[in-house]
Amino acid sequence: MSSDTINDIEMDHFGCGIDFLASKSVGPCIGFVVLLDHGQHIFVEHRSPNFIPTKVNLNNTRLCLQNVAKHVSDSFPTSSIT
Repeated sequence: MSSDTINDIEMDHFGCGIDFLASKSVGPCIGFVVLLDHGQHIFVEHRSPNFIPTKVNLNNTRLCLQNVAKHVSDSFPTSSIT
């Protein structure tokens, strides 16, 4: 498969799709990958270091995951996370 046919999620963005989804240059960043509806849909969020807290604790980790969950819900409101 050519990289031209893969939907690339850029830094500080999120997206969803069917079949193939990718994010280039996640190196110093964090990438979240969520499979929905038994793998029928894919959600990817690419977060830059600017949006990663310098001190990781339970509260800011919870907030980060809540934001990702909201983005998933906004993208696929009727899907279930598998």
